[in-house]
Amino acid sequence: HPILYLESVARSWVRFWGFGFYHFIGFFKDLTSSMVYALLLVFGSLQLAINATFLIIAAYSIARWLMGRVSFDFELGVIAIVLAGSVVQAFLEYGENVRYLAPLVPLTIYTVVTFVWHAMPLRDGVINSNN
Repeated sequence: HPILYLESVARSWVRFWGFGFYHFIGFFKDLTSSMVYALLLVFGSLQLAINATFLIIAAYSIARWLMGRVSFDFELGVIAIVLAGSVVQAFLEYGENVRYLAPLVPLTIYTVVTFVWHAMPLRDGVINSNN
């Protein structure tokens, strides 16, 4: 049924981004030392924050592009590649899809860092004062 399939795709897409991380990490709590579990929790939370930030930046950037405020550039191309990878994976398979995000993690980090860098109000002043 098409509606059930789309529900499955939506759940798969959410899992692709790691939003089931805290449920998954719970399995390791009793299997590892408290220090290892804490490290898993910290690094997993950091990646989850990067993923959520990427999705917000992607939505903002695509909206600006659709409204004609920016042209399609390299950063939008990177966003399109990552989103296409997430959507295609969600349409093909239902499961713990966060492992398929691994090759795209550098692109999500690049997008977040680039966006923050361009949004920094003092960036131009600092760069120009050093020259």
